[in-house]
Amino acid sequence: MIGAFVQRNIATLTEPELDELEAVMEHWDVDLADWLSGRRPVPDEVASPMLARLIAECNAPGAGLPEHLRPAADGTDNSPADSDLQAKRPSGHRTDA
Repeated sequence: MIGAFVQRNIATLTEPELDELEAVMEHWDVDLADWLSGRRPVPDEVASPMLARLIAECNAPGAGLPEHLRPAADGTDNSPADSDLQAKRPSGHRTDA
């Protein structure tokens, strides 16, 4: 979850934001997964703008999907048509099994 965020945003993060991101990443993975997924609330003592930003991105429509598969901001579907997917499958791949 965090890796995709970093990949999309690393070039534009400021030094203070990078420090905040580093602080977020120091938490246990199980805690981060629970907070980012909304399974548990973020405790006040660890809440930060960067953690809030990560939570918002992780809960956005299409989170975790490559950019070209995410829904557009206007709600339209950016995913490739079934015919596009069929054309990309290796020959001999059965879809009726």
